[in-house]
Amino acid sequence: MKKILIVIGMFIFILTGCANTDNVEESESGKQNEEQIQNETNDNKSDDGGTSEVEQDDSEKSTPDSTQMDIVEFGHVHGIGFNSEGNRLLLSSHTGLKVYEDGIWREGEGEGHDYMGFAMAKDHFFSSGHPALGSGLKNPLGIVKSSDEGKSLEQLTLYGEVDFHVTGVSYNTNTLYVMNFAQNSVMKDRGLYYTQNETQTWKKSLLQGYPSQLEPHAVAVHPDDDSIVAMTTENGLYLSKNYGDSFEKFFDGYQITAAYFDFNDQLWAGTYNGQAGLQHMDLNTGEITAVNIPDMPKDAIQYISLNPKTTLEMIIATYNVNMYKSVDGGQSWVKIAEQGKPKSNLD
Repeated sequence: MKKILIVIGMFIFILTGCANTDNVEESESGKQNEEQIQNETNDNKSDDGGTSEVEQDDSEKSTPDSTQMDIVEFGHVHGIGFNSEGNRLLLSSHTGLKVYEDGIWREGEGEGHDYMGFAMAKDHFFSSGHPALGSGLKNPLGIVKSSDEGKSLEQLTLYGEVDFHVTGVSYNTNTLYVMNFAQNSVMKDRGLYYTQNETQTWKKSLLQGYPSQLEPHAVAVHPDDDSIVAMTTENGLYLSKNYGDSFEKFFDGYQITAAYFDFNDQLWAGTYNGQAGLQHMDLNTGEITAVNIPDMPKDAIQYISLNPKTTLEMIIATYNVNMYKSVDGGQSWVKIAEQGKPKSNLD
């Protein structure tokens, strides 16, 4: 149980660490979690960090612009997602967007906002969070949208009022889900809400079959069927096929640290039961398949993203800010970032 709670504490630490000037009070248990995670993270940094034989280290390959890669760092990862062409991965962080393209990391467009609740759709992304210093924007951001990869932001709702941390979007239908933890001017109470018209109107899910005492770590939405939504918890994954009105539990016995629907009706889940794992479930048959991943001592998968053009390519990000890429469906992996710093390798 102690090992399982390590990842939960890590999640809490990341959120509280990025809360900025948000009106969030840190509990005593949160402080204890922060101290525990700091100790665990320090222990992990002293480990030798070896990976299993499924990882391929290409660090000896030369890069055309290693200086550019060295200046890009991201202390936290708040979300990842491929663009519609599948040739760029966007990563949201405490210091703005980072872009991974052609094996090279670079700073993203626009100002360095603290993007929380980052959700990548086909032609744009939604986000919440806090504005960069000197931007002139209100804090928090509410829900914003960008159709040019961060060059500009459109303020949609709750601007200057709410910072959402748990969101998910249907990649092709554009339906956005948010987990609301406090009353605001649009949402009258806690719960799961979704909008099919970019925040003009909201509907509240009934959440039948979902334990009220469990706060979800993440929300994932099917890319083509916006009625299918999953929520990750410290005890299993809860799946709904009717806009969150009723849920069924899967992956019992695991803490679910990440969830992602691909474009072939597979639900991917980062799992943890003393060690990190990655599995995917066929939505049509219910068959669950385990996928090889690199060794992750004292770590777990936080985000998963698959390329919309080829689901053989995927990228995962971990709580310790390590990132791995596979181009063969998880049979082998290349580390592309280590503790928030880009690895000097190319595809």
